[in-house]
Amino acid sequence: MSKQKTILILFVKAGGGHESAAKSIKVKLEKFGHKVILVDMLASSPKWAQKQFDTGYVILTENLPWLWISINQMWNFRWFNLCTYWIFKLLCQNHIKQTILKNCPDMVLSTYFFGQKLSQNILISNQTKIPNYTIVSEIFQVPKIWFTFPGQYIIFSEQAFTI
Repeated sequence: MSKQKTILILFVKAGGGHESAAKSIKVKLEKFGHKVILVDMLASSPKWAQKQFDTGYVILTENLPWLWISINQMWNFRWFNLCTYWIFKLLCQNHIKQTILKNCPDMVLSTYFFGQKLSQNILISNQTKIPNYTIVSEIFQVPKIWFTFPGQYIIFSEQAFTI
């Protein structure tokens, strides 16, 4: 068995799927002997921002699907992607940076698409070269914005662990 690695898994509480995917991956990686740290990317952001991500997604998808579809269409515009990323960066960059520097991980995984770009920028600025991936758990339901920024992706499924 390879040496124990410290792995950070970044997630947001948008609807619960990102967090549950992170927890599922954590359980699997711990079975292989790795130390896994779950990191809510928005944990240090203002409460209103956490609430927007946590409940806003559910409200949009369940009660205002037409608005959710419209927002998804807006992500076809690069300026919208960049503005959205900039806001997300303002909300959680410091928290993610402090977590990475404190824990010195061997790998960073993210179950939310902005996580990889943000952590990659932090790793580069600190001249740290470690693997950094976005985990995609529902490949056929992922909005286009997930693939707007270049990065490395892992398709995760329970079936992969049974092979």
